[in-house]
Amino acid sequence: MIKNMRKTVFFIGSFLFLMSTGAVVKATGHVDLGLVKTITSKADFLKVRASGNNQVFIFTAKWCPACMSMKPTVERMARLFVGKIQFFTLDYDNPALGELFDIHVINGIPTFLLSDECSQTFLSHEGTFEDKKFEQALRRLIEQSCQKNTSKNRQINRNKTM
Repeated sequence: MIKNMRKTVFFIGSFLFLMSTGAVVKATGHVDLGLVKTITSKADFLKVRASGNNQVFIFTAKWCPACMSMKPTVERMARLFVGKIQFFTLDYDNPALGELFDIHVINGIPTFLLSDECSQTFLSHEGTFEDKKFEQALRRLIEQSCQKNTSKNRQINRNKTM
C-alpha cells in the first residue's frame, strides 16, 4: 500500500511541476516546455529581432520531412541554451511571412538564421544540421560579441585609433 501511495505522490508531484512550468503534455507523451516559439507576422519578427538577444530563426514547413527530422534537435538545443538563446520558427505556408522568406533569401527549408544580440545575422544555414555542428554554431554565437553602439564602445574605438 505504501508503495502505491509513493507512486501516486510521485505522479501528482510530476504533474504539478509540469503545470507550474507551463508545460503541456501531449497525447504522445511529449513534453513541450514552450521553448521554441512560433512567429506569425512580420511585425512580430521585427519586434523579436530587435529585442537584443541571441536568437535562432528556423524557416520551416509542416510538410517538410527534413524540417520535421530537425524538430527534436531544435527542442534539445532550446533546452540546452535556455536563457542564452531564443528559438523561433517561421512557417513557409503562412502568407503573412512570405516577405520575410524573400528578404532573407530563403531558397530551401529548413533554413536556420542565427542572429546576435545586435540583430546582426551571425550565420545562415540551409538544410539540416548535425547535432554536434548545430551545438558548436550556437556556442560560437554566444561567445562572439557584437559591437553595440554605446558611448563606452565609441570611446574605446576612438582610443584604439589614436
